[in-house]
Amino acid sequence: MKRAWVFVSIIALVWSLAACGAGAGGGSAPASSAPGDKPSTAKPGKAELTLVWSKNEASDEQLSTILAEFNKKNPDIKVKRVEVVSNGWADYFNKIQTMIAGGNSPDVIRVAIEGIQMFAKQDLLLPLDPYMKSDPGALDNYNDLHPKLQSPFVIDNKTYGFVWDWNNVVMHFNTELLKQAGLPVPNKNWTKDVFLQYAQKLTTEKGGKKTFGFAIPNYYFGASAWLFNNDASILNDNMTASKLDDPNAVEMMQFSRI
Repeated sequence: MKRAWVFVSIIALVWSLAACGAGAGGGSAPASSAPGDKPSTAKPGKAELTLVWSKNEASDEQLSTILAEFNKKNPDIKVKRVEVVSNGWADYFNKIQTMIAGGNSPDVIRVAIEGIQMFAKQDLLLPLDPYMKSDPGALDNYNDLHPKLQSPFVIDNKTYGFVWDWNNVVMHFNTELLKQAGLPVPNKNWTKDVFLQYAQKLTTEKGGKKTFGFAIPNYYFGASAWLFNNDASILNDNMTASKLDDPNAVEMMQFSRI
Protein backbone atom coordinates (compact mmCIF):
# COMPACT_ATOMS: atom_id res chain seq x y z
CA MET A 1 0.00 0.00 0.00
CA LYS A 2 1.39 3.34 -1.03
CA ARG A 3 1.65 5.73 1.89
CA ALA A 4 0.61 9.34 1.48
CA TRP A 5 2.64 12.45 2.07
CA VAL A 6 1.15 15.03 4.38
CA PHE A 7 1.80 18.69 3.72
CA VAL A 8 0.00 21.34 5.69
CA SER A 9 2.14 24.26 4.66
CA ILE A 10 1.90 25.55 1.13
CA ILE A 11 5.58 26.50 1.19
CA ALA A 12 6.41 22.93 2.03
CA LEU A 13 4.01 21.82 -0.67
CA VAL A 14 5.89 23.67 -3.39
CA TRP A 15 9.24 22.26 -2.27
CA SER A 16 7.97 18.74 -1.70
CA LEU A 17 6.11 18.39 -4.96
CA ALA A 18 9.28 19.37 -6.74
CA ALA A 19 11.25 16.81 -4.76
CA CYS A 20 8.68 14.15 -5.52
CA GLY A 21 8.57 14.93 -9.22
CA ALA A 22 12.32 14.96 -9.51
CA GLY A 23 12.55 11.62 -7.73
CA ALA A 24 10.31 8.63 -8.17
CA GLY A 25 7.31 10.53 -9.54
CA GLY A 26 3.71 9.80 -8.73
CA GLY A 27 4.37 10.17 -5.03
CA SER A 28 6.61 7.12 -4.51
CA ALA A 29 9.18 7.55 -1.78
CA PRO A 30 12.94 7.21 -2.24
CA ALA A 31 14.56 4.11 -0.79
CA SER A 32 15.99 6.07 2.13
CA SER A 33 12.51 6.83 3.52
CA ALA A 34 10.72 3.65 2.52
CA PRO A 35 13.21 0.77 2.44
CA GLY A 36 10.65 -1.68 1.12
CA ASP A 37 9.87 0.32 -2.01
CA LYS A 38 11.37 -0.70 -5.34
CA PRO A 39 13.23 1.86 -7.49
CA SER A 40 10.97 3.68 -9.88
CA THR A 41 10.81 2.45 -13.47
CA ALA A 42 8.78 5.43 -14.63
CA LYS A 43 9.81 6.88 -17.97
CA PRO A 44 10.76 10.54 -18.23
CA GLY A 45 7.73 12.71 -18.88
CA LYS A 46 5.09 14.76 -17.17
CA ALA A 47 4.38 13.44 -13.69
CA GLU A 48 0.94 13.75 -12.09
CA LEU A 49 0.48 14.21 -8.36
CA THR A 50 -2.83 14.14 -6.53
CA LEU A 51 -3.47 16.74 -3.85
CA VAL A 52 -6.42 16.10 -1.51
CA TRP A 53 -7.89 19.27 -0.03
CA SER A 54 -11.31 19.71 1.53
CA LYS A 55 -13.84 21.61 -0.56
CA ASN A 56 -14.73 25.27 0.02
CA GLU A 57 -11.68 25.99 2.16
CA ALA A 58 -11.10 29.57 3.30
CA SER A 59 -7.57 29.17 1.95
CA ASP A 60 -8.65 28.19 -1.58
CA GLU A 61 -7.46 31.47 -3.07
CA GLN A 62 -3.99 31.17 -1.55
CA LEU A 63 -3.73 27.54 -2.62
CA SER A 64 -4.70 28.38 -6.20
CA THR A 65 -2.11 31.17 -6.31
CA ILE A 66 0.69 28.93 -5.06
CA LEU A 67 -0.24 26.04 -7.35
CA ALA A 68 -0.23 28.39 -10.32
CA GLU A 69 3.25 29.58 -9.34
CA PHE A 70 4.40 25.99 -8.87
CA ASN A 71 3.07 24.95 -12.29
CA LYS A 72 5.01 27.77 -13.96
CA LYS A 73 8.25 26.69 -12.30
CA ASN A 74 7.62 22.96 -12.81
CA PRO A 75 5.89 22.45 -16.17
CA ASP A 76 6.81 18.75 -16.10
CA ILE A 77 4.63 18.12 -13.05
CA LYS A 78 0.84 18.23 -13.11
CA VAL A 79 -0.90 18.69 -9.77
CA LYS A 80 -4.40 17.24 -9.72
CA ARG A 81 -6.51 18.59 -6.87
CA VAL A 82 -9.08 16.21 -5.43
CA GLU A 83 -11.78 18.04 -3.49
CA VAL A 84 -13.29 16.06 -0.63
CA VAL A 85 -16.75 17.13 0.50
CA SER A 86 -17.30 16.33 4.16
CA ASN A 87 -19.29 17.39 7.21
CA GLY A 88 -16.26 17.71 9.45
CA TRP A 89 -12.71 16.53 10.03
CA ALA A 90 -13.75 13.04 11.16
CA ASP A 91 -15.73 12.48 7.96
CA TYR A 92 -12.86 13.95 5.90
CA PHE A 93 -10.36 11.55 7.52
CA ASN A 94 -12.65 8.57 6.93
CA LYS A 95 -12.93 9.41 3.25
CA ILE A 96 -9.15 9.65 2.87
CA GLN A 97 -8.74 6.29 4.62
CA THR A 98 -11.30 4.82 2.22
CA MET A 99 -9.33 6.17 -0.74
CA ILE A 100 -6.14 4.57 0.57
CA ALA A 101 -7.84 1.24 1.33
CA GLY A 102 -9.29 1.24 -2.19
CA GLY A 103 -5.83 1.61 -3.76
CA ASN A 104 -6.26 5.30 -4.64
CA SER A 105 -3.71 6.75 -2.24
CA PRO A 106 -3.22 10.48 -2.76
CA ASP A 107 0.28 11.91 -2.93
CA VAL A 108 -0.35 14.99 -0.82
CA ILE A 109 -3.08 15.54 1.76
CA ARG A 110 -4.14 18.23 4.14
CA VAL A 111 -4.60 16.90 7.66
CA ALA A 112 -5.48 18.77 10.84
CA ILE A 113 -3.83 17.94 14.14
CA GLU A 114 -6.98 16.00 15.05
CA GLY A 115 -5.92 13.33 12.55
CA ILE A 116 -2.15 13.48 12.18
CA GLN A 117 -1.51 11.06 15.07
CA MET A 118 -4.04 8.58 13.68
CA PHE A 119 -2.58 8.60 10.15
CA ALA A 120 0.98 8.30 11.44
CA LYS A 121 0.23 5.45 13.86
CA GLN A 122 -1.58 3.57 11.08
CA ASP A 123 1.58 3.86 8.95
CA LEU A 124 -0.27 5.71 6.21
CA LEU A 125 2.25 8.55 5.94
CA LEU A 126 5.80 8.99 4.73
CA PRO A 127 8.20 10.92 6.97
CA LEU A 128 9.68 13.95 5.27
CA ASP A 129 13.03 14.00 7.05
CA PRO A 130 15.04 12.40 4.19
CA TYR A 131 13.79 15.10 1.82
CA MET A 132 14.51 17.83 4.35
CA LYS A 133 18.05 16.50 4.71
CA SER A 134 18.67 16.18 0.99
CA ASP A 135 17.38 19.68 0.15
CA PRO A 136 18.13 22.00 3.11
CA GLY A 137 17.89 25.04 0.88
CA ALA A 138 14.13 24.48 0.63
CA LEU A 139 13.82 25.01 4.38
CA ASP A 140 14.99 28.62 4.47
CA ASN A 141 11.77 29.70 6.17
CA TYR A 142 11.39 26.67 8.45
CA ASN A 143 12.36 28.74 11.49
CA ASP A 144 9.43 31.03 10.75
CA LEU A 145 7.13 28.24 11.94
CA HIS A 146 6.38 28.59 15.61
CA PRO A 147 7.51 25.45 17.48
CA LYS A 148 4.15 25.15 19.25
CA LEU A 149 2.34 25.10 15.92
CA GLN A 150 4.78 22.75 14.20
CA SER A 151 5.25 20.26 17.06
CA PRO A 152 2.03 18.21 16.46
CA PHE A 153 3.40 17.21 13.05
CA VAL A 154 6.64 15.81 14.48
CA ILE A 155 5.89 12.37 15.93
CA ASP A 156 8.54 10.08 17.42
CA ASN A 157 11.20 12.45 16.06
CA LYS A 158 9.84 12.10 12.51
CA THR A 159 8.40 15.02 10.57
CA TYR A 160 5.15 14.16 8.80
CA GLY A 161 3.96 17.61 7.80
CA PHE A 162 4.26 21.36 8.15
CA VAL A 163 1.79 23.74 9.70
CA TRP A 164 -0.44 25.52 7.18
CA ASP A 165 -2.77 27.57 9.36
CA TRP A 166 -4.35 27.62 12.79
CA ASN A 167 -7.45 28.80 14.60
CA ASN A 168 -7.22 31.72 16.99
CA VAL A 169 -9.72 31.73 19.84
CA VAL A 170 -10.60 35.33 20.62
CA MET A 171 -13.36 37.13 22.50
CA HIS A 172 -15.52 39.79 20.88
CA PHE A 173 -17.44 42.42 22.81
CA ASN A 174 -20.61 44.28 21.96
CA THR A 175 -19.46 47.69 23.12
CA GLU A 176 -23.01 49.08 23.07
CA LEU A 177 -24.13 46.42 25.54
CA LEU A 178 -21.11 47.20 27.71
CA LYS A 179 -22.14 50.86 27.81
CA GLN A 180 -25.74 49.97 28.66
CA ALA A 181 -24.50 47.82 31.55
CA GLY A 182 -22.11 50.54 32.71
CA LEU A 183 -19.09 48.35 32.09
CA PRO A 184 -15.75 49.51 30.67
CA VAL A 185 -13.80 47.40 28.19
CA PRO A 186 -11.82 45.06 30.46
CA ASN A 187 -8.04 45.32 30.53
CA LYS A 188 -5.71 42.51 29.52
CA ASN A 189 -5.15 41.42 33.12
CA TRP A 190 -8.75 40.59 33.93
CA THR A 191 -9.43 37.33 35.74
CA LYS A 192 -12.11 34.70 35.33
CA ASP A 193 -13.85 36.13 38.41
CA VAL A 194 -14.08 39.53 36.72
CA PHE A 195 -15.24 37.81 33.53
CA LEU A 196 -18.02 36.10 35.50
CA GLN A 197 -19.17 39.48 36.86
CA TYR A 198 -19.31 40.86 33.32
CA ALA A 199 -21.24 37.87 32.01
CA GLN A 200 -23.77 38.10 34.84
CA LYS A 201 -24.31 41.86 34.40
CA LEU A 202 -24.69 41.43 30.63
CA THR A 203 -27.30 38.71 31.04
CA THR A 204 -30.75 40.28 30.70
CA GLU A 205 -34.37 39.22 30.36
CA LYS A 206 -37.09 41.24 28.69
CA GLY A 207 -40.55 40.18 27.62
CA GLY A 208 -39.82 36.59 28.54
CA LYS A 209 -36.75 36.55 26.32
CA LYS A 210 -33.41 35.96 28.01
CA THR A 211 -30.16 37.22 26.52
CA PHE A 212 -27.04 35.65 27.94
CA GLY A 213 -23.91 37.69 28.54
CA PHE A 214 -21.67 35.03 27.02
CA ALA A 215 -21.88 31.77 25.12
CA ILE A 216 -19.24 29.19 24.17
CA PRO A 217 -19.52 28.02 20.52
CA ASN A 218 -20.57 24.41 19.99
CA TYR A 219 -17.23 23.17 18.69
CA TYR A 220 -14.46 21.76 20.82
CA PHE A 221 -11.79 24.42 20.29
CA GLY A 222 -14.28 27.06 21.34
CA ALA A 223 -13.83 25.62 24.84
CA SER A 224 -10.17 24.59 24.60
CA ALA A 225 -8.82 28.08 25.38
CA TRP A 226 -10.69 28.00 28.69
CA LEU A 227 -9.04 24.70 29.53
CA PHE A 228 -5.57 25.99 28.61
CA ASN A 229 -6.07 29.04 30.83
CA ASN A 230 -6.79 26.69 33.73
CA ASP A 231 -3.73 24.48 33.11
CA ALA A 232 -5.88 21.79 31.53
CA SER A 233 -6.37 20.27 28.09
CA ILE A 234 -8.65 17.94 26.16
CA LEU A 235 -5.81 15.50 25.41
CA ASN A 236 -2.47 14.62 26.95
CA ASP A 237 0.77 15.96 25.50
CA ASN A 238 1.19 13.22 22.88
CA MET A 239 -2.52 13.31 22.04
CA THR A 240 -3.18 9.65 22.84
CA ALA A 241 -5.54 9.89 25.81
CA SER A 242 -8.26 12.16 27.16
CA LYS A 243 -7.55 14.51 30.04
CA LEU A 244 -11.09 15.76 30.54
CA ASP A 245 -11.26 13.97 33.88
CA ASP A 246 -8.40 16.14 35.18
CA PRO A 247 -9.60 18.22 38.19
CA ASN A 248 -8.57 21.45 36.42
CA ALA A 249 -10.65 20.49 33.37
CA VAL A 250 -13.64 19.55 35.55
CA GLU A 251 -13.33 22.86 37.42
CA MET A 252 -13.43 24.85 34.19
CA MET A 253 -16.37 22.90 32.76
CA GLN A 254 -18.30 23.55 35.97
CA PHE A 255 -17.35 27.23 35.82
CA SER A 256 -18.75 27.52 32.29
CA ARG A 257 -22.14 26.34 33.56
CA ILE A 258 -22.48 28.99 36.27
